[in-house]
Amino acid sequence: MPWHSTQQREELLVCLAGRAAVEVGGAANGHRPTRLRLRAGQALFLAAGVRHRILNDGRGPLRYLYVTG
Repeated sequence: MPWHSTQQREELLVCLAGRAAVEVGGAANGHRPTRLRLRAGQALFLAAGVRHRILNDGRGPLRYLYVTG
């Protein structure tokens, strides 16, 4: 998924299968993004307005669920 933010909504990412790399922050603020890694069964909370992108960090398929509120 390309760089984006959920504007005024919080987001919860839940890794269902595979491995995900979630890059947070970065280019828009002039800093390097922080890379966080998730495996199946792990979740990550993102505050409203946080710029991020999700990458497949494994050899197999990546499946994840995202919930915004």
